[in-house]
Amino acid sequence: MTKEIKKVGIIGAGAMGGGIAAQLANAGVEVVLLDKTKENADKAVERMVNAVPKTMMDAGKDPFNELLMTRENARFITTGDSTNNMDLLADCDWIVESILAPNHVKTGIYQAIDKVAKPTTIYSSNTSTIQIEDLTEGLSEDLKSRFINAHFFNPVRWMHLLEIISNDDADPENVKALMDFGSRVLGKKTVHCKNARGFIANRIGIFAMERAKVEALSQHMKIEDVDAIMGTAFGFPHLGLFKLADEVGIDIIEHVRTDLNENLPAEDAFKRLYTGNEELTDMMDNGLFGNRKADSKGGYYRKKVDADDAFILNEKGKPRKESRDLATGEYRDFENSDYFRFDKQIKKYGGFAKFFESGDPAAKFAWPVIRDLMTYVLDHAEELSYNLQDVDSAMRAGFNWEFGPFELMDKFGVKWFTEKLEAEGRAVPDLLAKAKKKSFYRQENGQNQVMSFDGGYAPIKREDGVLSLDDVKASSKPLVTHNSASLWDIGDGIVALEFHAPKNVIDPSMFWVINESIKLVSANPDKYKGMVIYNDEKSFSFGANLKLVEIFMNASVKPVLRAMGLGGYIEKNMYKVVEEMVYQGQSVYNALNQAPFPVVGAPKGNQKNRAFGGACEILMHCDAIQSGPEQVIALPEPGLGLIPGWGGTTRYLERMFEKPGQMKGPMPAVIESMMTLPNPLVSGAHNAQDAKKKLWLSADDGISMNPDRVLADAKAKAIELAKDYAPKPMPTFNLPGLSGKSAIRMDVDRMYKMGGDPAKGAINHIDVKVADALADIFTGGERLNRADVDLHVDDAAVAAKLKQIMDERGEDSISIHAGITLNISRLLQLERDRFLDRFHDKATWARVKYTLSNGGPPREPRLVPAPTTQEIRDGAPMVELKRRNVTGQPLSGDDAVRLKAMADMASSFHALYEQKSMLSKIQQVPNTLCTARKVFRLL
Repeated sequence: MTKEIKKVGIIGAGAMGGGIAAQLANAGVEVVLLDKTKENADKAVERMVNAVPKTMMDAGKDPFNELLMTRENARFITTGDSTNNMDLLADCDWIVESILAPNHVKTGIYQAIDKVAKPTTIYSSNTSTIQIEDLTEGLSEDLKSRFINAHFFNPVRWMHLLEIISNDDADPENVKALMDFGSRVLGKKTVHCKNARGFIANRIGIFAMERAKVEALSQHMKIEDVDAIMGTAFGFPHLGLFKLADEVGIDIIEHVRTDLNENLPAEDAFKRLYTGNEELTDMMDNGLFGNRKADSKGGYYRKKVDADDAFILNEKGKPRKESRDLATGEYRDFENSDYFRFDKQIKKYGGFAKFFESGDPAAKFAWPVIRDLMTYVLDHAEELSYNLQDVDSAMRAGFNWEFGPFELMDKFGVKWFTEKLEAEGRAVPDLLAKAKKKSFYRQENGQNQVMSFDGGYAPIKREDGVLSLDDVKASSKPLVTHNSASLWDIGDGIVALEFHAPKNVIDPSMFWVINESIKLVSANPDKYKGMVIYNDEKSFSFGANLKLVEIFMNASVKPVLRAMGLGGYIEKNMYKVVEEMVYQGQSVYNALNQAPFPVVGAPKGNQKNRAFGGACEILMHCDAIQSGPEQVIALPEPGLGLIPGWGGTTRYLERMFEKPGQMKGPMPAVIESMMTLPNPLVSGAHNAQDAKKKLWLSADDGISMNPDRVLADAKAKAIELAKDYAPKPMPTFNLPGLSGKSAIRMDVDRMYKMGGDPAKGAINHIDVKVADALADIFTGGERLNRADVDLHVDDAAVAAKLKQIMDERGEDSISIHAGITLNISRLLQLERDRFLDRFHDKATWARVKYTLSNGGPPREPRLVPAPTTQEIRDGAPMVELKRRNVTGQPLSGDDAVRLKAMADMASSFHALYEQKSMLSKIQQVPNTLCTARKVFRLL
């Protein structure tokens, strides 16, 4: 049984100590935070609380200060001073020292703590370089057995890596305990490193920075070009190397560089490269610490100031930037690099090998840097790590590399790389020779494998509690698949629905896979008993495929097509396509909700992972959610001038009615929904814990602190739910009708009359129309038509009575009021009607197009002269679509035929986007038009 860690002590409330304490608190672990004074520790907690973001779009913008996931987590932290409050550590299971002090001072602290701590307490230092023997000299053998270095990366919450370092003195059970706790509780990629200088990530990452700096000086490269080249093209962070140094902190970089230079053996390649500490010392002497410290004046890049230290602004009113000249140390105006978005430029060469051999200036710079970096890794991998895979894991998690160095060499081609070294007359490292020109990673016999240090291959290792969808895909074929999604058997009767369109956009292709998956699983209850919805991408999904709609928008207004009479034809069919898409989404989502098996939504929740719009709506229709920690969840449609159309509005209202402590009656839930959804920046969740507060996740939904564990945890939840499972009945609603809508309108009128700048939070004419559309849905509409009574009233007897009343009054409709119980089809019909209202509005088109180009919606100025709210409402387009019930069953018959045709059309449009050359695009056009015409005919 793994040793349990329930309470943790932290010595030092600085950036690292405070960050570790905050992450422990995020995990719900009791933590003691001590510093020289209690005031220092209290201030650290106060900074954490004040840095929690106000809106979802601020999530992760200030990572060095944004440490707590919610303000409430501060309750887990007890503060004190390290002189008078050592007794607070008495029942801690793990104590981490995180101070900047000489080794003998650290050792003295461990000895002082040992006088009050439990005899089973594990000790760690958060050193970034120091080896264990230097820290434990003079300690008892018993304490040495409980001493294990634990190197977190800053900022602790956002950096995924935790390096666990042990020597021969350490008790393996204590190592196992920290590895498990770091992975399962703190959510880290825990990597067991050898007790070597710099461990894994810093040793390799700092070498990369130093090698690039040396080559830049040699070739007189400006740092803007270095950062552009050494960025995403090679899977390094988009910041490049010098901007990354600014983010990490010049003082941290210098500390690690100096330590490596002083303590590595003379023959180590880093020592031969080392350019001294004069530059960075000079920068720090002049207040240039990078971006990590609040009072820093900059780093390799800085904001330009005048003689009075005031920022010099550009034409857009933003501070001008300066860049440091590596050779002279002087600063000059920032220059845009010709290698901007170099990842796209490098693709034009047809691969890395052709690029490196091109002779271009960028290649002449990049090749020696990459070559020597890869050679350094090959020479030292076995010194630093217990296996090759952990080297790659450490660089991905610790330096945010997209590929580890061995994965990168596979992309170059191990055979090519080996022969390139031989052609240059360079020694081939032993580990590279053992590869025998074969890739380091391979897929063999349905298994993902990685090379061992002896040159053989072994299965890629996964920690206990981690299930990899890649491993499933290597050993099987999808049960159902189409362009945008696939269904996989992940064992134990559970299937996984995976999105895989670009940015995981939601379209009819995905709907078709969902629809067919429900049928398949339902038809095989002896084989399958549950489903999880999961993918490994950077974002769960950005929502609906607006690019697909934009194509029709653009085509319908092109002057040439208008002149030929085709613009109107395209526009008319576009509305039909959108209407059908809305109905399809509502239908398959509710069929998922009503399926005879449990469905668990599993957004991975890695950093800045988005579940927007239709992705949020699919989660709202799941029986349960198991989320990763940093999941951003929102319904941003109101910001686009639209409303959620795939059941999001209806399901959010349902959650408001069921909210614990919600006031009784029809209005409180309606009013609260109206106060929330129109403001997605505030109503959107900036992480999974925030999502619980804002009702995107329920109190019973789970949060896996480690994104790597989400799939396994979701699968376990689905297995548990499958026991005696029955779907929850579809909701019904008692809503206030016109009286409620009138009350909402009065409030909107008041806000509109206040005036103000929409860019600063005031509402404009488009907001009024969006609010009116939402109010119509939330209140159940104004009147119930005779034709809708049987479709939309939950009780047949009540429906008959209502028709009798209409007959007696000689009317064809009756007012909605709270005494009429409406079924879900009523609200979904209103969703479709009001969605198409908003979509017919050309102002919505403008917002959609602007958002696709700029990454966010505009905030249009108020019209001059400003119309009244009644004039705005009177001018809003109103439609009443064909009445179609959402049954909770998969689409079938003609509906299923239309869905498949639209799925094929979406697939064809994706194929058109993906064509690289103009010729291939032209060749793809006939097929795309053919699939579109088929859809038009069916509609």
